[in-house]
Formats: sequence, structure tokens, C-alpha cells
Amino acid sequence: MSKVEITNSLTLGSKAENLTHQEYTFITQAGWFPEISSNATQISYEYKYDGFLPDYSLTIEYLLPKNENIEEFNIHDNDFFKSITVNEINDKKYVKYIEGEQ
Repeated sequence: MSKVEITNSLTLGSKAENLTHQEYTFITQAGWFPEISSNATQISYEYKYDGFLPDYSLTIEYLLPKNENIEEFNIHDNDFFKSITVNEINDKKYVKYIEGEQ
């Protein structure tokens, strides 16, 4: 079992580091977090939101096998944004998903 560090010490939000896919799915099943590949490892996320305004940000970072296909994208629509960036590091793909509204 991986070492999981979960904190709710942000003003409003939560974060976790070094999750397995099973742990990520369990933690995020009650929310609207995006599904990620079942091959993802070392998953970390940070979610922050403003309790009064609709502002929020979500960042998810994880590793995938180098041979797994994943598309990069970048969407901006007024105050909403969403993107995935992928970088190859040794024999893995480092994936960073960002979503938010300001």
C-alpha cells in the first residue's frame, strides 16, 4: 500500500499525494473529478475553491507507461480553463491535468 497523505488544511479544498489508482478512485468517487487511466501511478491532486465565488482550481499529476496513448489539449472559454500536458521522463509519461474557473 502506498503512503497516502491527505490534508484538508487548505482554506477550502483538499489534496493527496502518491495515490494508487484504486485510492484515487475511492477518494474522488463522490465528486466530479475526472476519470484517469487505470495504469496511472503516483497520483497526486490538489483541489482549491472559493466558498463564495465559483472560483476553483484542480491539478492532478500522475505517471503512465510510456506506451499508453494520451492526448494533450488546452481549452479556454471565458473564465473556464482545462488542459492536459504530457512529458516523457525516462520510461514513463508524466501527465499534468489542470482545470479551473476564475
